[in-house]
Amino acid sequence: MNQEGIYHIKIVNGTVESEDDIVIVSNNYISKGLILRYDGIENTRSGNNPNSTSWEDLSGNGNDGELKNIDNNDLSKWEENGLKLDGRDDGVYIGSKLVNLFKQDNTIEITIEFDESKARDIIIGNNSTSNCINYEKSSSSELSNKVRIYFDAGKINKTTNTEILTIKNKQNLTWVVKKNLGELNLYRNANSELDISNTIIKDYNYDWTNVWIGRDHRTR
Repeated sequence: MNQEGIYHIKIVNGTVESEDDIVIVSNNYISKGLILRYDGIENTRSGNNPNSTSWEDLSGNGNDGELKNIDNNDLSKWEENGLKLDGRDDGVYIGSKLVNLFKQDNTIEITIEFDESKARDIIIGNNSTSNCINYEKSSSSELSNKVRIYFDAGKINKTTNTEILTIKNKQNLTWVVKKNLGELNLYRNANSELDISNTIIKDYNYDWTNVWIGRDHRTR
């Protein structure tokens, strides 16, 4: 079966300071600065609920996400340790609850499996896809099987150095924005995925409204 799955999501008000810190973030539930935490096992504040229609925020800030178009079949459903998505039209809708996130430094961490047969899998971003992180399956060698960071309708368009070729293999992505310094980096399994010269972003317009985790809306 070819589908993506999402296992954990953490969003932090602030940045990690080193790759060693990213390993710590990946393996433990941190609390300092945490503004959103979705857990694939404890998907509600009362524990695991395989029938939940929302992904409840465990950070204490009430930033719950609404499940959209979950079919409750083998391709689209809650599993024991995460949310399986069919790559067509389902996902988690956060809306505008974190509209001010990108006015400051922040860290977003997602544990995910990709479906490399899909043309485009949005990981997280706004519903117009003018600002998002997505996984690309493209005929272009520059994009194929890579994670792309796409801001301000393409004014910032960065692609990871390495390809992700192993299907059904969990990937830990940590996205660190240093707003005041105008820098962005993406780590995959604690390894930096952007060259130093490619991390500068300067000013950009990140529309953090209508936020969606899941599939690119244009293929619905």
